[in-house]
Amino acid sequence: MIEFMEARPGLVAELLRAHVDDGTGHCLGCSWRQSAVPIHPCSIRWYAERAAEALRHR
Repeated sequence: MIEFMEARPGLVAELLRAHVDDGTGHCLGCSWRQSAVPIHPCSIRWYAERAAEALRHR
């Protein structure tokens, strides 16, 4: 997953912008009406952070 994201720096930036704390400790980017909202940081945010870190170390 991280390698997939590393190849798409724009995607990584967008995921980091979207998947932030909504002020209640949950992920704003994961706010789907069908299910419970994941606690922040969600797994998408975690992977995006690892990909961003890898991009910085290139």
